[in-house]
Amino acid sequence: MSQCAVVIESDLNAAVLGTAIEWAVRLSSGAASEEERREFANWRAADLLHQRAWERVEQQLRTFEAVRERGGTVARKALSTPGSSRRKMIQGSFSALAVMGVVGYLVRCSGIADVLSADVTTDIGRRQLIMLADGSAMTLDAHSAVNIDFNAQVRSIRLLRGQLFVRVAPDAGRPLVVATRDGTATALGTAFCVNLSDEGSRVAVTHSKVGLRSVSGDALVVGAGTVAFMQSDHVRLLESQDADAEVTWVNGYITAVNRPLSEVVAALRPYLPGFVTLSPDAARLRVTGLFPLDDPDTTIRQIAQTLRVTVTYHTDYLIRIAAR
Repeated sequence: MSQCAVVIESDLNAAVLGTAIEWAVRLSSGAASEEERREFANWRAADLLHQRAWERVEQQLRTFEAVRERGGTVARKALSTPGSSRRKMIQGSFSALAVMGVVGYLVRCSGIADVLSADVTTDIGRRQLIMLADGSAMTLDAHSAVNIDFNAQVRSIRLLRGQLFVRVAPDAGRPLVVATRDGTATALGTAFCVNLSDEGSRVAVTHSKVGLRSVSGDALVVGAGTVAFMQSDHVRLLESQDADAEVTWVNGYITAVNRPLSEVVAALRPYLPGFVTLSPDAARLRVTGLFPLDDPDTTIRQIAQTLRVTVTYHTDYLIRIAAR
């Protein structure tokens, strides 16, 4: 079994491991009560399988710490390839890119003019913590971009690409608003994450409440621990999703509890210098585990070892994952 990813095919073991991961996320969030800690201790002591699952999760968390300490060496090595070599690699992969299709490439590059003029952008493979003028703290995920407009009347952040997590300093006279092409998320003093994808905007609230309003005017108040999905014409709750699990990327890992492989790969893409494509049957495979972001090549190798998939490297800049 891998040391960087946990995937258990047995339904029973997957369920137990999923519960252990949920406990890890809840306990590490800093918001767990004493009663919850007692509930966790009782759960762990109730069954030997629970204890084994918890030990496995602790092992993964130690692995993430080791990855961070060595500074994401694998990811940085890919990013630091000399310019001429990278150009040759890109030129050599041109025919492979054609396999993906021009349409997919254009979707990824849409809105490039806005991104180029953004106030803050992050590189592939690099998260950034930004202290805002009002005392709020914003973490910007890799390959993300925002515009920031803070003045005497408003506190506005426009997410142009990627995702952010913000701990909002209270200011009753100036609610902080995060806007995307789909609508707005408004908060006074809270902590929440906004993830912008081709499909829409995903909002996870870890503290207090956030008011969502789509471009069409559909509105919803999202409470702590809740995840919602917003498109330009509507907003809806994602009942089975846990907000704390949505924001573990801030600490360098993806939390997946019975989630499709497509979501894990989507979270990895900002940490890879090229493209990753998934066949439809591979995209639907269910995954439970903890996956490090700062060493994405290793994560992909571990996925190949633990799921029934084949990973093909056309070049370092084009990876295809298909079910076998």
